[in-house]
Amino acid sequence: MIKSRSLTGLAGASNLYHETRSPLPPPTQFPASRYSSSGFGNPLPPCPPSPFSSTRSINSAPLSATTSLRTPLLTLSILTVLLWSITLNYLLTYSNIQERVVSVAGLHPAAGGVDYRKRFMKNRVFTTQRGGVSSYSSTTYSPRSIKVDYDEDVDVSDLTLTALGCEFSTLLTSDTPLPINEFLTTLTKFGRYRLHHQVPPNFKAYNVGMILGEKDVLNNVRKIRSASKSYEKYKGKKAIHLWELIDAEITAEVHNGNKLSDPSAGIGVLWIWRQLKYQLEIYENFLAGFNAKDSCDKAYSSVYDAYHSWVIRKIFSKSFNAAPSETVIFEWMERSDGLKGEEAREKAMKEMKDFVDDVRGVVEEMERGIEERGINDPTRV
Repeated sequence: MIKSRSLTGLAGASNLYHETRSPLPPPTQFPASRYSSSGFGNPLPPCPPSPFSSTRSINSAPLSATTSLRTPLLTLSILTVLLWSITLNYLLTYSNIQERVVSVAGLHPAAGGVDYRKRFMKNRVFTTQRGGVSSYSSTTYSPRSIKVDYDEDVDVSDLTLTALGCEFSTLLTSDTPLPINEFLTTLTKFGRYRLHHQVPPNFKAYNVGMILGEKDVLNNVRKIRSASKSYEKYKGKKAIHLWELIDAEITAEVHNGNKLSDPSAGIGVLWIWRQLKYQLEIYENFLAGFNAKDSCDKAYSSVYDAYHSWVIRKIFSKSFNAAPSETVIFEWMERSDGLKGEEAREKAMKEMKDFVDDVRGVVEEMERGIEERGINDPTRV
């Protein structure tokens, strides 16, 4: 009897336990996100909303994916542009960039202008050299195969712009148009004349653009000279005129259509043509009444804007903004005669007109040859 009551009491206690215990709610009462994907019904904490999701949890804070992703990138882009601008402005305005560029170009500044000491612009060592071959073919000829030491040093201290223009005009009156040796010698004088006679002292930022222009001319002269030496070695004779050398490169498939190999005679001729065209337009703008800054800026936009990168354009823009007045340039050009003011202007203008008249034919001949051969490479540098 006692045993039975004990069992009954245990049963009652068990029932009481089950009655007072809070029953588990069915799974449908919980959000689906609280249950694991395994299906066992174990409650899990809610996952935070993904910043990459277009939908947000009802309890999550508002979050803009566009703001979270694009804002840092936009800030970084703005900071990069500002850093470039500040760096270029510092280099061209405050730092001694003239001496830096001069040292790279192999030039040496001196009081009252630029003193050109004799130097050797060493070309890199080419590995495509092939000896003992006299026949000319695409497997034996390369404009890079001859190493050239650029050692031609010409004196331009007494050279006038009119005399320089006369030398260009003789390149078309000879039996062969644009003979190579005379062409390269005249171009060397042209590259050095501008820096010596048209850049007054104490205009460092303006000098930067002129130094880069001089360096560009001399480097392209060296490329043509190297290709000429290579032609002579593998063809067994000298190339007489410029187009003979260019046609040899085209026949040897040195270039890929209008994508020119560098270094080569083709790329050298192309950029020299652009230099001459640019200089002609500057003088024509002067003759039309524009000041120095506007003359350079208009000519640059017409000739180089499509072929230079943003950095190069920025450097030249700074150089043009720092250009001296045309009166200062004219007096510097005519300093050997001691001319000042209106007298210097009149003589300088006459020399510019003479140069334009004499050189225009050379520029047109080069343009004709470049367009006929389809080697006007549009690649930016």
